Amino acid sequence: MADMVSAFEVLPDNIVLNILSFLSCEDLCDIRNVNHMLRRLSSDRSLVWNSDFEGCYKTSEEAFEMYIQAGGPLIHCLNLSHCYWLSGRSVSNALKLCMNLKELYILDISLTAKKLIKILCGLPNLVTFAFTVTNMDEFDTELEGNNAARLTMMGIKHLTIHFKVPLSLRTEASISVQFLQKKTTFFEHCRDLESFHVLGHPNLGCGLPKLLLQPNVDKVENLKNVKEISLNYAIDPAARIFYYGTLLSVAKLQLQMTTVLNPSANFGSQIRSDFWNIFWKSQYQLQNLDISSISIQKIFTHVFDPDVPKPNLQYLNLSDTYFTTTEGPTSNLTSLICVCPNLKSLNLRNSQIIFTNPSREKVDVAGISSLVSTCRCLSEVNLGGIHMHDPEVLSRVSQLLASCPGLKSLAVSCCCCSYQSAKCKVSSASAGGGPPLKRQRTGALPSTSSHCDESKLCPDVETGGLESLVRGCPGMVRFELVNAGLTRPVIHRGQNGLMPKSCVYKPCSESTALNDQRLFCIGKWKHLKYLQLAGLPGIMTGSCLVAIATGCHFLEQLHIAYLGLMGHPNFARQLCQALPEFKALKDLRVEHGYQSVDSHFCKAAQSCKTLQRVCVMSWGGTIDSASVISLIANCPSLVALQLFTDANRTQCRRLQKAVEDRFGSVRPALRVSIWPLFDTDTPSLMNNIPTKHLEELTIFSSRVSDRPPNWKW
Repeated sequence: MADMVSAFEVLPDNIVLNILSFLSCEDLCDIRNVNHMLRRLSSDRSLVWNSDFEGCYKTSEEAFEMYIQAGGPLIHCLNLSHCYWLSGRSVSNALKLCMNLKELYILDISLTAKKLIKILCGLPNLVTFAFTVTNMDEFDTELEGNNAARLTMMGIKHLTIHFKVPLSLRTEASISVQFLQKKTTFFEHCRDLESFHVLGHPNLGCGLPKLLLQPNVDKVENLKNVKEISLNYAIDPAARIFYYGTLLSVAKLQLQMTTVLNPSANFGSQIRSDFWNIFWKSQYQLQNLDISSISIQKIFTHVFDPDVPKPNLQYLNLSDTYFTTTEGPTSNLTSLICVCPNLKSLNLRNSQIIFTNPSREKVDVAGISSLVSTCRCLSEVNLGGIHMHDPEVLSRVSQLLASCPGLKSLAVSCCCCSYQSAKCKVSSASAGGGPPLKRQRTGALPSTSSHCDESKLCPDVETGGLESLVRGCPGMVRFELVNAGLTRPVIHRGQNGLMPKSCVYKPCSESTALNDQRLFCIGKWKHLKYLQLAGLPGIMTGSCLVAIATGCHFLEQLHIAYLGLMGHPNFARQLCQALPEFKALKDLRVEHGYQSVDSHFCKAAQSCKTLQRVCVMSWGGTIDSASVISLIANCPSLVALQLFTDANRTQCRRLQKAVEDRFGSVRPALRVSIWPLFDTDTPSLMNNIPTKHLEELTIFSSRVSDRPPNWKW
């Protein structure tokens, strides 16, 4: 070992630096302790100028502080977003040494308004700033009284605010609503603002904010350079009222925007309807647009005016859009594509525009054909939540999607992939596909060898629509196969918040055609990194999970929900066999009414050494406390464990305390949430889960084309 180190030391610095450039900040913190040479080089300007700590869960506060002490003045971009285990004191002290910062991201870091203002005082060159605020009124007050902080705000061009406002219980008599009509806000000092993004915290249905602030921008000319404005999809009243107050000020200037992301806006109301129509008609330079979850009856022809083409539009989200009258669409998908011919990402999840009639029975196949033939750079499509039962429609849609070799992300409903040709049906029957015709006696489960034989048959058995997708789109990276009848999982993004409620799941008969055998082909996607399978009643054994594990070597995220029978998790045995085969899996989310966290599950999970986050939602499942402790101990990379089951409060409290006592001091980034799923205190407990884990793991949602490609927020 000593000889290897000495040989490494004789290399020129530029070669060593080139090697070190491939390491994360977490690794750079570790190699500082190897020898003096690596300690010196790990603080080189070329390595630290862009320091990204997001996802560096093993970095302790001490290691982080040493890193900043050595290279702080050289850092120009520092990303600490979602480093929730770092204390506000540690972060604020470290930032005193980073006086040359131009970009700072501190989302989900616990900092008071006073500390935020002090940070701004020491960063005169700051251009990009993203932060979390708990009291916007207090932030504005502190800013107004600090001249140095105001000077810093004058130079900021890109601003992102994450609202994490404390909630009051809904049982309280009333809330206080204040409109900032005469009070100065930070907008009065942002003279060069080019982009403004608002992030709301997911509303778990456990309360309302005590204060709602609507900004009043006196110096509207300060927003003359704004090109991007966005709101994330979170039913957060504090964030929403602040965002739409800002959007109204921006719209008054009639600017040419490149990005407008505003889900659930009420643009169709009579109030200011003429004003908004003029605003939309003038937006011909748009690149990213989100008008999801609204009625677009009145604004559709204004947003997608045939006389005002949008050749630059690359991302469009129309998910959950609908028409309020029985007359149906005032335009169709074909005319929309003519206005936006260069789309790269399109989200039509549960959108009425994909149907040619108000009853949502006839799919606009001609529109999908126009989409495929016109948008040659299309890489992301979301067609989830849409029933397709006509065999001719299924065949044609499958062919059209399969003719897009550049497709990287796709979401479709189960029945959309249920198409089988006559040859397929004969082959599938001869291969033993589909549910067994006779009941097997209790205990006579299929052996492991039988699944291996089944997988050998897989390459020779065509599987209709799904198989054609696999052949036609070999570069698939993100794929969702979700039953359109799964209208409400236990935790999902809904208008009434994220309060855990009983699942609403009514699978269509066509979706039962997708059995284990027909899902084997997913294992042929060698580049797949994200997979969601939900609402597949035809899954009898779960053997497809083993085929996926052995074939998709780069799979990092696996989300499965309601596979097979609702009364019994018949896929559990094969899931336990599949987990050790995953070589890169980081996220595992399992939702089923009776999935237990027992010794078999925990033993299988701990054999997957790359696991970072595990979530189990099961209103009838149990927990083996000793196995859970063993899982955490044998998975050093695990940082989030969420178990919401039928276990009682006493067991949950004891297990949670045991985990915190044993691992709290040695693994500061570990966050464990164990509680009864339908308990009255569950929303409050979930509200304390770090935002990143809550949005990406706890909440069931579609993640294909839910935001523009390579979008930070």
